[in-house]
Amino acid sequence: MRTLIDKKKPGLYSIGSVVCLLIGMIFLSSCEDFVEIDPPETGLVGETVFEDDVNASSAMSGIYSRMVESNASVFTGEQSITFFSGLSADEFINYNPSDIFVQFTDNELFDDNSFITGNWISLYQIIYSSNSALEGLANSTGITDSISTRFEGEAKFIRAWNYFILVNLWGDVPLVLSTDYQVNSLLPRTPVTGVYDQIIRDLNDARNLLGAAYPSEGRIRPNQAVANALLSRVYLYTEDWSNAESSATTLLDDPRFSLETDLNNVFSTESEEAIWQLQSVRPAVATFEGLTYILTRPPSSRGVSLQEDLINAFEEDDDRDSLWVGSITSRGNTFYFPFKYKERLLSDGESTSQFLTVFRLAEVYLIRAEARARQGNLTGAAEDLNAVRLRAGLPASTANDQEGLLLAIEQERRIELFSEWGHRWLDLKRTGRASEILGALKSGWQDTDVLWPLPLNEFLNNPNLGAQNDGY
Repeated sequence: MRTLIDKKKPGLYSIGSVVCLLIGMIFLSSCEDFVEIDPPETGLVGETVFEDDVNASSAMSGIYSRMVESNASVFTGEQSITFFSGLSADEFINYNPSDIFVQFTDNELFDDNSFITGNWISLYQIIYSSNSALEGLANSTGITDSISTRFEGEAKFIRAWNYFILVNLWGDVPLVLSTDYQVNSLLPRTPVTGVYDQIIRDLNDARNLLGAAYPSEGRIRPNQAVANALLSRVYLYTEDWSNAESSATTLLDDPRFSLETDLNNVFSTESEEAIWQLQSVRPAVATFEGLTYILTRPPSSRGVSLQEDLINAFEEDDDRDSLWVGSITSRGNTFYFPFKYKERLLSDGESTSQFLTVFRLAEVYLIRAEARARQGNLTGAAEDLNAVRLRAGLPASTANDQEGLLLAIEQERRIELFSEWGHRWLDLKRTGRASEILGALKSGWQDTDVLWPLPLNEFLNNPNLGAQNDGY
C-alpha cells in the first residue's frame, strides 16, 4: 500500500485548470506540414477561431501539432505511454535513478508523481481542444459544410482516442464533453463501461462524418479507415469479438493497405501498411521515438534499453530481431534498443523518411486473429496470425487449438508491437495476465498495479471524484 509523500498546493493540475492553461495558447500552435496556412491571430476559443475555413483549419492543425511538438507528452518520447508502459511491463530497463522513473519500473507509483500528472494534463488538454472545436464548429456560420463535417469527425475521433488512453491507464475517469469550466471541475468519475460507450459513439460518428480519402498528402489526418482502426481495437478490448472482426475485415479488405514486405519500410512516410501517422513539427527531429530510444552510447544515468527477456523471446531467424532491434556494445556489455525508427536528428534541410505510426495493418491482422480465435474460428485465426509471421520470415504457427492459438497471438503481439503505444502493458492488463507474467518478474507486484493512481491534486480540487484507485 502506498502512502502520500507530498501534499502539494491545490489547484495546480485539476481538470478545471486545464482550461486556464489552454486559454491563449491552445490553438496558437500550428504546423505548416499539416496544412499550409497561418495560425489564427487569436488564441481564444470561440467564434473568431471558427469564423471561416482557414481559421478552422489552423485550429484543427494545432491539435495535431500539440501531440508531437515535444518529447514530454503522453504521445511521444520519454514521457509517453510507450515509454512508461514499457517500464511498467517487461519491455524496458530503466537507467534513470530518479524516484519518479523507478516508481514505474517497480510498479510502486505515488499519486504525486509528476509524470502521472503530466500525462493526465496532456490528455485532458487535447480533449478540451476537441470539445472546443466541436462547439466552435456547431456555432459557426462561416465554414463550408464539407469542411465542418470533416472537422467534426476529426474532433470526435481525437476525443475518442484520448479517452481510450485515459480509461486504459486510470480506469474510471471524468467524462468531459464540453468546455464548461464550472461543470467540468466537479465531474465525478464515469465507470469504464460508460467511457467506452462514449468512445464507441464518437468513433461511429467519426466513421460516418469522415470521408474514405485521406484529406491531405500522406496518411497524417484521420479518415474513415483511421476511425475503423481504433474502433476494431476498442471492440477487442471490450470483448465484442464479432464487431472487432467486422471492423478489422473492413480494413483488411481495403486495397490501399497491405503488409510491407520489407520491414524497413513499415514506418516510412510511404508505408502501405500505415493507417495513421503523425508528422513531426520539429525541423531537426525525425521522430521523438528515434531520438528517445536509439542508443549512440551505453545508457548511464538516463534512458532505457530492451529487457533481456524480450530479446530472448524472439524466435530464431525472425527478421524483426535483426531489423527492428539495434545494439551497442561497451566493455563487454551489450545494450539492445528499439530500432523501428532509424533516425534521431536531421541535418539542416534534410527531410525525414519516417513518421510516427499510430495504427498499422499488422495490428489489425492480430486483432482479427484474436477475435476469430475467441469465436472458435481457428482456421481463420491461424491465417491472420501467419500473415504476420510469414512477413517476418517465420514458418506458420503450429498452434492448433483455441488456447494454443490465443497464446501464440499474444506472443506475436509482444514481438510485432514491442515499444509501440504501450501494447504489451495494455494486453497483459486486458487479458488478465499481468499478475501471472509480471508477478514472476517484479518482487513488489500487486494485482492493483494494473491501474495508475489519479493525480493527487484532482482529489484536492474535486470532492466528487470519490475514492482513489485501489492500492494507492
